[in-house]
Amino acid sequence: MLIEALKYPLNSDTKLKTFMIGSLLTIFSFLIIPLFILIGYFSYTIKHIHERNTNLLQFTNYMELFISGIKLSVILIIYSILIILLPFLIIFPIISNLVLMQGSGIVVLFSILSIFIITFLISYFQLSVIYHYSITQNFKSGFDIKSIINTGNSIKYLIIVLLIMFIVPLLFVIGQVILTLTIIGILLLPPFIFYEIIVCGHLLGQLSK
Repeated sequence: MLIEALKYPLNSDTKLKTFMIGSLLTIFSFLIIPLFILIGYFSYTIKHIHERNTNLLQFTNYMELFISGIKLSVILIIYSILIILLPFLIIFPIISNLVLMQGSGIVVLFSILSIFIITFLISYFQLSVIYHYSITQNFKSGFDIKSIINTGNSIKYLIIVLLIMFIVPLLFVIGQVILTLTIIGILLLPPFIFYEIIVCGHLLGQLSK
């Protein structure tokens, strides 16, 4: 699974051109347009792998990638706002109504635990949200709770989450540290970061296999 994802970006006749464009977008990702194009490319990579394509996704329709990046970002922002609002929706009303009642401490503790569980679940299923939006490129798919939960309940999803959240970042952080030891290595950082984006997109796309 991971080995296949690592090999995927390197087995293409167009990899040089694709990596050059991806590297430039990575360098200028502090600007709005390149950032959203990169996010859109990540999303379309997931769709590309979901559709059983084995060739590296090329940069063709930049406007399409840009719009996709915006839509995915909005979806994730909405979920983030939900997490931020949870304390105000759960804890504070309970504290204000029960602070003078016996056992209010237990109720508050239960509320805090509930927020932690809900926050963890939203974070855990976040990759499933990204996956379902990406394979359809439909904004509503990012809120298809039933499909999102069904996907997240599989062992394969758990493995992919662990790979994307822990293993892949660890490998690439080690690689980036090594690259920074030389001047040439520093120049290779943008394509290396872009490489990580492709690998993560490939891993998520494998959920359909």
